[in-house]
Amino acid sequence: MARDLSLEARELTQRGLESYACGRLREAVFAWEKAVHLAPHDPHAVRLLEFARKRVRERDTRPAHARPDTLES
Repeated sequence: MARDLSLEARELTQRGLESYACGRLREAVFAWEKAVHLAPHDPHAVRLLEFARKRVRERDTRPAHARPDTLES
């Protein structure tokens, strides 16, 4: 069972990386949150989630006129 959770966590981490690379920050955060939930001691997933949350905070604190006009905004 633990292996299944670890494999699923790695797959979610990879899915988050792919979403992030495509500019889908919210999808990346969601995938990394699930990965960290399944594998809370996985340092890679934890760092990615922290990084993404920081990016979301930075994006949300920028003035509206400085934000790119994307689906993620």
